[in-house]
Amino acid sequence: MATKIDKTYVIFGGGRRACPGRFYSVVFMKLFLHKIMLKYHVRTEGGVIAKKVIVGPFSMPPKVPLIFERRG
Repeated sequence: MATKIDKTYVIFGGGRRACPGRFYSVVFMKLFLHKIMLKYHVRTEGGVIAKKVIVGPFSMPPKVPLIFERRG
């Protein structure tokens, strides 16, 4: 997680002078996802959850398009 300082997650730096903006970015992402879940019904084209694509140690998002329907 971005809020914890760890040597394996170097995007926000580490040590005593780690980027204080990491807390802001985590809160911003949570608020953004909350707004999306409140305002839209998100589903795939076929209505079935697609399996993620695993390439070596990495998992990639599936290539299935998402449909965002505005909630009434």
